[in-house]
Amino acid sequence: EVAGEQAAAPTLPPILADLSATVNKVAPNGDIDYTFAFESLRAGEGIALSPEAQQSFDQISGITGQAVMTATGEQTHVDLDIPSDVQPEMRTSLEAMSSQLSKLTARFPTEPVGIGGSWRTTASAELNVLRTDVVTTYTLRERNGDQYRTELSYEQSAPDQDANIPGLPPGVR
Repeated sequence: EVAGEQAAAPTLPPILADLSATVNKVAPNGDIDYTFAFESLRAGEGIALSPEAQQSFDQISGITGQAVMTATGEQTHVDLDIPSDVQPEMRTSLEAMSSQLSKLTARFPTEPVGIGGSWRTTASAELNVLRTDVVTTYTLRERNGDQYRTELSYEQSAPDQDANIPGLPPGVR
């Protein structure tokens, strides 16, 4: 709420990210050590971004990192290699994202799932200064050998909380 008035929930356009990944090694327990790169980040088809938003997306393209993932897709370690020339605001966002990526990544089900089957995961994360809860529902749409296509939807919420968010005007809660 702002000054006692209920604020409208923001709507976000679909965001598409192209990533490449290279497996470095697989541990005996199935953990996968890999490197990755953000090839591109863009808004969904027909969505026009402001020049500032597009510039932010362009800064993310080309960023690389290292991670460790379990056999079910749970990220246990994620580090982004953030270039020194990234703008300070973007650096802060990327550092926060790096520390939270392990909590917000896709996890495979522990039980077999056929085409059309779905599973749900839950996670809590601290993004900047707010605690958020995320429930993600995955549906397996196609499988061809070791390639698969899933559809996902997620609900993100933040419980009532006090948050000291820099830059907001007085009276914003």
